[in-house]
Amino acid sequence: MVSATALCHGAATVVNAIATGKGAAFGIGLETKVKVELLESSDISVVTKGLEEDPKLVRLCVQKALKTSGYNYGATVTTESNIPVARGLKSSSAVANAAVLATFGALAKKHGRITGMRIDKNETRQVLEVGREAVKPELMVDLGVQAAKEAGVTITGALDDATAAFFGGFAVTDNLQNKVLRKGDLESANVVIFVPKQKSYTKDFDVPKAKLFSREIDTIW
Repeated sequence: MVSATALCHGAATVVNAIATGKGAAFGIGLETKVKVELLESSDISVVTKGLEEDPKLVRLCVQKALKTSGYNYGATVTTESNIPVARGLKSSSAVANAAVLATFGALAKKHGRITGMRIDKNETRQVLEVGREAVKPELMVDLGVQAAKEAGVTITGALDDATAAFFGGFAVTDNLQNKVLRKGDLESANVVIFVPKQKSYTKDFDVPKAKLFSREIDTIW
């Protein structure tokens, strides 16, 4: 069967969405790679290299991409990442994006095609076609957000994180309405990231305490 490998970058927070449901984030250069090999069986197995990620999230991402496309394949999924887990660098969003993208990439090889669309003289974007339909990037982000909610690795859906991780640049979103309000490019720059030794998982976040600052956070947003 066919396989495809996708790469997605991490991101960092500008405004955390947990208190109000509205957030903003920007992309960073740390990255996650996911390889999806389609199988005739219905089983989906996940192999993690390096840093650990929740296999449930990756499995759900692949399942959703397959179901959306109308196919019932299984898959062997291999993930590899240099994004520290549970440190606020959007490792879950990155692996979700990459898993969905790699699945559609494999489907495009099997049942469609992969082409390039020239945006301007300096940029060409890859287009995945499954059947005769081009797969929209926004759909891929949305499927990853849905999977993250079902896997319990996010509180708001983290649309801001997922959008910034997928497209790069910055993203401003209303996660409760599942709407991207603004996104765009940022000037490339070197950044220094402090990575604490202690992990802090989003699912363990004290939501009531965060909501005490809702007014201030909404003003910043």
